[in-house]
Amino acid sequence: MTRKLILFISTGGFSGYSPIGAGTAGSLLAVLLFWGINEYLIHNLFFNLGIGFILLILGLWTIPYACAIFNQSDPGKIVIDEQVAVWFILTGLPFNIFNLVTGFLLFRVLDIWKPYPIRRMEKFPAPLGVMMDDLGAGVYVLVLCWLGELFF
Repeated sequence: MTRKLILFISTGGFSGYSPIGAGTAGSLLAVLLFWGINEYLIHNLFFNLGIGFILLILGLWTIPYACAIFNQSDPGKIVIDEQVAVWFILTGLPFNIFNLVTGFLLFRVLDIWKPYPIRRMEKFPAPLGVMMDDLGAGVYVLVLCWLGELFF
């Protein structure tokens, strides 16, 4: 695999190079892509799950190479992990603008805050450590959103 392709995938279409809030930029790009695909092309659970798993596999495959390129164990420029988590969050919620915004905002808060045991997940070796903390935050977001729908 070429260096440019590794960097394109692992940095979420180069959104990880954003000078301010790379994780937020990558997450926002995922939200916009999810919205565009589901609003204008196809809105299908199995399609969205398929895209999510493809992104997950691509992320797990490219993260070790990208870590070596950046010479860091979890470089901030790698945002495919945020994009995978956001994609699965949005797939697990009813498709509407409220959930797109709520899922995005809650994810960013929990991804930055890293409540227990998410911070511990970061300590796994790459690529799992890079990916697992974001997926853990994604699970928290889904549970919070589902509880919100249940009680409100």
